[in-house]
Amino acid sequence: MAFCCGSRADKCVEEKECALRLEHVSLLPGPAAELRSLLGSRLVTPGQELYDAARGDPKVEGVDWNGRFRQTWNLDDVGFPSAIAIVESVEEVQAVVRYAAKHCLPAGKRLCVAAGRHSHQCILDDTFVLDLQRLNFIEVMPDQKIAKVSGGAQQGELDLACEPHGLATTAGHNASTGCGGLIIQGGHGFLERKFGMVVDNLLEVDIVLADGRLVTANSSVNPDLFWAVRGGGGNFGVIVRFTLQLHPLSDVYAGVRVHVPLGFGPFKSREDLFAQFIDKTLQGPDEATGLMVLPCGGPVVEMLLWVGEVEDGKAYFDSKAVGWPLLENSMGIKKYHSEVQRFYPPGNKNAVYQSGVLLTEVSEGAIAKITEAVSGQRAPNSASAIIILPLGGKVGTVAADATAYAHRAMKIWVLISGNFPPGDDVQREKVVQWVRDVKAEMLPFSHSAAYGVLSEVQAHDATPPKEKQESKLSESDGGAIGCMLNTVDTVGKRNIYGGNLPRLQQIKSKYDPRNLFSVNDNIVPK
Repeated sequence: MAFCCGSRADKCVEEKECALRLEHVSLLPGPAAELRSLLGSRLVTPGQELYDAARGDPKVEGVDWNGRFRQTWNLDDVGFPSAIAIVESVEEVQAVVRYAAKHCLPAGKRLCVAAGRHSHQCILDDTFVLDLQRLNFIEVMPDQKIAKVSGGAQQGELDLACEPHGLATTAGHNASTGCGGLIIQGGHGFLERKFGMVVDNLLEVDIVLADGRLVTANSSVNPDLFWAVRGGGGNFGVIVRFTLQLHPLSDVYAGVRVHVPLGFGPFKSREDLFAQFIDKTLQGPDEATGLMVLPCGGPVVEMLLWVGEVEDGKAYFDSKAVGWPLLENSMGIKKYHSEVQRFYPPGNKNAVYQSGVLLTEVSEGAIAKITEAVSGQRAPNSASAIIILPLGGKVGTVAADATAYAHRAMKIWVLISGNFPPGDDVQREKVVQWVRDVKAEMLPFSHSAAYGVLSEVQAHDATPPKEKQESKLSESDGGAIGCMLNTVDTVGKRNIYGGNLPRLQQIKSKYDPRNLFSVNDNIVPK
């Protein structure tokens, strides 16, 4: 094969390792001709010309976050599935699910679901991938202030569809994130303090169940299922359409302030900048939000946003200005959809290893640990960072058992983001150790159910995939719920659902008793 998996610098080594991994990829069980007659060339298997493109290898022409084929976001690893079914209709989703239940589940062939490709679990070795990227439509109904969003749509597409109508809803921080993966985990974003999490704005879903049936779930139809999908991940089926509540929003007061954390004169220290960021966001009105980026060894970046009247936002942030930022004049009137939501460039060119924790409060000890971790003495490289996202506001007004997402009392999400060039094993080792060390240091300050965007992926060696994954998973460093899940986890390994787990297990037993949908933070049927 021409593809090199992007995990080693030397091309010959890459090709050999890719070949070894492919040796452990088995054929799709059952009569593949059954699917081929339905999908034609959209059933892609190893050895076919489109295989590497369908896997999301960014080295292949036409593969990008918004390309003909979607790039797999984390370039630390791109899996080698047994087959990829690229669907274009709900009926095709149903057919693929029925095939997987009938032939793959009894044979031990796992089913993965891919959409935005931010989750590492969507493309794994020796799996059957249901690819939703072409099931991609968005319908905005401005009079009703709702949007109908298909399972394969991306956050950036939703933003741009809403912009002409002056409407918005809580969405992720990266335009290339798949709507489906974000929503079913809970869904954090800039607007959550004002409008609630994404699941708080979810009105209805159309979902394909493990037996291939298409059902609707909302507050009155299949309400148990509707409760479960709002934070229970992909455990219950394949959601092919979401109906979301929209809110009036267009121009906002927002911008970036960049600080040199010298700690003397007008230049504030990292600790002071962190504490004052918390004061102006978490401890401020629900309209005040943003994020803070603490790059390893670099300047501190505040991204600030007022979700309300522009004049009020300017007055508020002017009153809270601190230090002597290098970049003050970027604060001003911004387009929420096309400027604020593009604070992070869409897509990704790095290999990534991330984890995170949720904090119920921000103590001086926690601030000291976080700022010390990004100091020049500790930093694994200049590309890694710790990102601080304030929660609170409307997020915390919802009861912990009102939806499957249970972590309503949390105040701060600390995202530990390790980034390194694909194929650089030396940097990878340093970055992974740094992320794990920082995570361990933060656990005494954190909620018992850890949270984050985890990116622990398979080791790239000749070990058979099942043994390789189980070995790697024994090192997994925490849980994830609410945003996107980029780790491979073992069944029932941990409870990230808090007190909602028993109810989720009962609902899982009702809708997926054989655990067809298991490649997720899995809920084991009772």
